[in-house]
Amino acid sequence: MPQPGLHAVLGLATRKTFSKKPWFALGLTFGALLPDADGYAQAFAVLVQKMDSAAAEAIFHRTLTHSLLFALGIALLFHLISLARGGESLRTFGYGLATGIAVLHIFVDIFAWFDGVGILWPFWSVNLWGW
Repeated sequence: MPQPGLHAVLGLATRKTFSKKPWFALGLTFGALLPDADGYAQAFAVLVQKMDSAAAEAIFHRTLTHSLLFALGIALLFHLISLARGGESLRTFGYGLATGIAVLHIFVDIFAWFDGVGILWPFWSVNLWGW
């Protein structure tokens, strides 16, 4: 994975390109960072469960949170919550979050990380550098 700072900088640099809405921009920036939260599960497995670090990485990193299905699920979740609560800003934040996950994190990792990314995990991974 590129450094999380790269994802954050991309989120901040492109937030006004995607939308002028402030809630979308906030979601976009957080979405660019969110997929790497799987590193906490990986660290827990290594430090607490004493799992081999390579095995923990294979199980936890660049799988569920790096999937377009995860981004779609986030967008749907925020959309449904906004319908129940009656607020457009929550829906806009969720769409920004999903866009940040899909565009500014997953696709950056596909091109900048030299291992597979579970773009449609658990069904399909992409590894442009497999050769």
